[in-house]
Amino acid sequence: MSIKTDILFLESLRDYVKIKTTSRQIVTRQTIAYYEELLPREQFLRIHRSFIVAVSKIEAITENRIEVMGQGIAIGGNYKQLVFVRL
Repeated sequence: MSIKTDILFLESLRDYVKIKTTSRQIVTRQTIAYYEELLPREQFLRIHRSFIVAVSKIEAITENRIEVMGQGIAIGGNYKQLVFVRL
């Protein structure tokens, strides 16, 4: 199975990005913008300046949060319109 299908979300940690998968966590020295360009747009959605989520892994959505595997992630104000257009 490809790591792209295992990814739950990516979280920016300043100079690093934490990639949370179904089985582990990976920390890389890249920017979240790098991964935003690399990952397929139809499968991944930037919902906050610090978060990209796998669309297929979204379990619930409210006006201000998305839940992925039990973890609530805030939807950033600058991303809210795009999120609700896509979903």
